[in-house]
Parts: sequence; structure tokens; C-alpha cells
Amino acid sequence: YELSNGHPIQCLPTGGNGAGSNLRGGYVLDTDPAAPPVGIDAGIALSDGTLRAPDVAVGIGPEKPGWSTTVPPLVVEYAAEGQDLQDLDKKIDEFLSAGTRFVWVVRLVGKRRVDVHERAKAMRTVYAGGQLEAPGVLKNAVPVDALFDRDAAQEAALRNLVQRRGYDSFEDAVQKSIERGREQGIQQGIQQGIQQGIQQGIQQ
Repeated sequence: YELSNGHPIQCLPTGGNGAGSNLRGGYVLDTDPAAPPVGIDAGIALSDGTLRAPDVAVGIGPEKPGWSTTVPPLVVEYAAEGQDLQDLDKKIDEFLSAGTRFVWVVRLVGKRRVDVHERAKAMRTVYAGGQLEAPGVLKNAVPVDALFDRDAAQEAALRNLVQRRGYDSFEDAVQKSIERGREQGIQQGIQQGIQQGIQQGIQQ
């Protein structure tokens, strides 16, 4: 259960069409070079009597026992068949009122799309092929498809991970790795040549 102003809200387990997507979305967001810690289904106490657990929360605060009291700047909800839309709207309002900057609702029914909610702004929808941005929270734009599709999620996560290592792109990481290998080979060749020269000099 979640709580909304003291009223219990039943939350059923994630269905088969959302379980994998939920995981992939969390992974893509957690690998972003600028993202604060990301949690899946974390209990967040927004106020007295209000406890919510978004599918993905970007910025869950310290990892310690008990409910988090840190309001995440970005939350993601996966809306599947049977979703209580009235409660979802209430949940979105509660997060935005508590200080969350972005709420992304990933629609698992119908066309691939994500509804973007921001405080004091009209809701907008980004469809498959589009990009989602969260300035001040994430460094990179998130492809809508990466919140649904395994291959797209892995591609986005790979981009994020190489950037975390200080590279601009995967191609940049490969090129610099080749250059380092070439330099190491040259250095080893020089050292071996010097050692051989010294040994020959000693033998003579």
C-alpha cells in the first residue's frame, strides 16, 4: 500500500509488460553521468500521512533503513492496463507539490509515448523517436525508446557509462584505448631494445 493524506492506496505488483521496462528505465537513468542515486519502488514520505513509491526515483537521498524523506527531482511512473488514472493524477500532483521537478509517465498502452509533467507547465507528450530532457538532473537526453526497449536501453546506458569514464563517446573510448596500447607497445619495445643492447655490451 501507499498512503495519500492518510488514505491507503493498494498497489498491485508490476505486470509482465512493465517489469522489464521498469528495470531498463532505472538502469538508463542511474548510469547518467550527472544523475543522483536512483531507486526502484522506493518508499518516499512526502509529508505526514503521504507515502508514495514511484516506479523509478532519481535522487532518493542517503541509502539507509526506513522511508526516504528526500523529494526526488525526477520520478518515472509506468502506466499499464488497469492503472487507476485518478490516483495517478493525484500522485503526480503530490510529487510536484512536494518539490519534484519532473514526472515522466511511461504509457504502456497504445503508442509508445511519455507524458511529461512539470510544475506550473502544461503536460506535454513525447513519442517514440523523441528525446526526454531533465536539465539540472540529467546530463544526457533519454530516448523515449530506451524506457521501453532493451536494445535502446543498453545503447543509452553504454553511452552514459563511457562518459562516466571520461570519454566523449564509445568510439572515442576505443580510439584512446588503441592509442594507449600503441604507446605501451612502443615503450616496451624501447625498453627491450635497451636491455638487449646492455646484455650484448656486457657479453662483448
